Amino acid sequence: METRNYFLLVVDVTGLTFKRPSGFEYKSGQWVRIACLELGGDEYHPFTLTSAPHEDNLSLHIRAVGPWTTNLRSTYDPQSR
Repeated sequence: METRNYFLLVVDVTGLTFKRPSGFEYKSGQWVRIACLELGGDEYHPFTLTSAPHEDNLSLHIRAVGPWTTNLRSTYDPQSR
């Protein structure tokens, strides 16, 4: 899936929004594994979906606490470039 939108929140949280694939169904609390091509597309990390199952988009809220999540935030933060 390609990132549709991103937003930087306080406390080092990055929000990612993806278009929900056709036929993709899930329940509250489910998680997905994502990779970032700019950080090496073969390294996947699990995150809980923060969108509701009836929404058209999938969303994630990722707090930058380790090297990969910090680098992910830097990828989308225009001030870090």
